[in-house]
Parts: sequence; structure tokens; C-alpha cells
Amino acid sequence: MVIIFLVTFFGLLILQGVRLLAQHLDQQNYERRRFYLSVAADLDRLDKIVAEGNRPKESIPSNNWAGRN
Repeated sequence: MVIIFLVTFFGLLILQGVRLLAQHLDQQNYERRRFYLSVAADLDRLDKIVAEGNRPKESIPSNNWAGRN
């Protein structure tokens, strides 16, 4: 009777450990996916900024030169 109880107890303990490990791995995968999506959004935002910055300047260049001579 005691042996059955111990086998059942350790079996449930192992199952609980496996369940906690699975939850931990799922949480890591979730955080990794969120990080990749965040990086992708930042890269898209930076690409838009760079695309807007590559437009030719429409202002007239100034003849005022301020430098060392």
C-alpha cells in the first residue's frame, strides 16, 4: 500500500514538473515572439524615416560659410 502511494506521489510530482517546464518554455516562446515583432516594428519605422530622409532637399543653399580659415 505504501509503495503504491509513493509511486503515485512521485508520478504526480514528475507530471507537475513537466507541466511547469512546458509553461516556462511557452512563456519564453511568447516573449521571443513579442521581441521579434517589436524589432520588426522598429525596423519598419526606421525604414520609413530613412525613406523620408532620402528625399532631395528643396531649400536653396545658403552662401554664408562659417568655417575656419
